[in-house]
Amino acid sequence: MAHVEEFNEIFGGYDIGRVRDYSYFIFVEAIGGDKYIVRHIKKFANTPFHIQVAYAEGFLGYYQVKTLAVDATGMGLPISEELQRKFAGKIEPVHFTNQWKSEAMQLLKRCFEQKKIVIPNDKDLIMHIHSIKRIAETGIVKYDAPRSEHTDHHGDAAWALAL
Repeated sequence: MAHVEEFNEIFGGYDIGRVRDYSYFIFVEAIGGDKYIVRHIKKFANTPFHIQVAYAEGFLGYYQVKTLAVDATGMGLPISEELQRKFAGKIEPVHFTNQWKSEAMQLLKRCFEQKKIVIPNDKDLIMHIHSIKRIAETGIVKYDAPRSEHTDHHGDAAWALAL
């Protein structure tokens, strides 16, 4: 019988990328009330999807993950469908709309302000969180991580945490 570590409820987010963007898995543990601590971060750079899916399957099979929210936008759709088929009831597909991004980032900001989330001193995670900007364009407000020659990411870890 495989050993399963004892944790409180575990929730995860999986932001899917492949060539231009990274894929990130971030898992948080509920540590009482409405407080959470980041327990695991995994980054994939230019990694074939079958390897990413195998990683997700291993993690979901080993830990008692309550929910894994998966980016089901674009190329993430078939991956989220495959994971849903294998882990029915544990996978929550999320479509990245402007409304979802706005609500997710506002919630994440409140969690930090109210000290409801504890993150490790991980420079990439912190950089990705700070890269998300509120952008107002012709009456539309959106949240995004603008690309530049100085960054090699698109806020991927922040989106995985928000999921």
